Amino acid sequence: MLRIRHLAILWLSQVLSAIGDFFYLIAVMWIAVKVAGSAAGIVAAAEAGSMLLFGLLGGVYADRWNRRTTMMAVDILRAIAVGILPVLALTGTLQLWHLVVVAVIVGSLGALFDPALQASLPALARNPQILQATNGLMDVTRRLARALGPAWPGC
Repeated sequence: MLRIRHLAILWLSQVLSAIGDFFYLIAVMWIAVKVAGSAAGIVAAAEAGSMLLFGLLGGVYADRWNRRTTMMAVDILRAIAVGILPVLALTGTLQLWHLVVVAVIVGSLGALFDPALQASLPALARNPQILQATNGLMDVTRRLARALGPAWPGC
């Protein structure tokens, strides 16, 4: 499966993205605790709630829009949203509501990305056995990132 160049590139990008997602999660919660104390859970709830709410629409739009463009646009928009947080922190203006807004953006955009990725795999694999292997590899990648991302040295 990894001998197929476009699947190998997609998988490598998902490895990096998944690890980055969990670094973001740890960092944003750590910052939220410093900014808001016990109210930091609002940030996690905002992200999970937006994923749930927008997840209902994510699959519909993933089927209607160009999947590659959707995934690229979503990743760029998420990077911009997350990139705003260090700027606010460095200027000393970071507040809890900033974290909540970014969490909602990240969660809602993730609800578009995941269905677009899943829907694009059959066309990329072009073979039932390769598709099964690709689905398995993508799932293992997310699970390993969830387990290893927070344990990464220096985290």
